[in-house]
Amino acid sequence: MEILGEIRETDAVACLFRVAEGSVDEDAPAYWLRRMAISSPGETGTAGALEGLRRMTAQS
Repeated sequence: MEILGEIRETDAVACLFRVAEGSVDEDAPAYWLRRMAISSPGETGTAGALEGLRRMTAQS
C-alpha cells in the first residue's frame, strides 16, 4: 500500500480512502492498515487526495 503513495498512483486514492473509512471501527490490529491508507494518498499530493485527508481528519 505504501508503494501507491511513493509512485503517486492517483487512481488508487479513492480505494485507499474506502479502506481507511471502512476500518475506522476496527480494533488496534488494523492500526497499521489505517495509517498506510491515510499516508499514501497524502504522498500523491493531488488536490483531491489532500481534500479527502482534510475531510477524514476533521473533527466531527
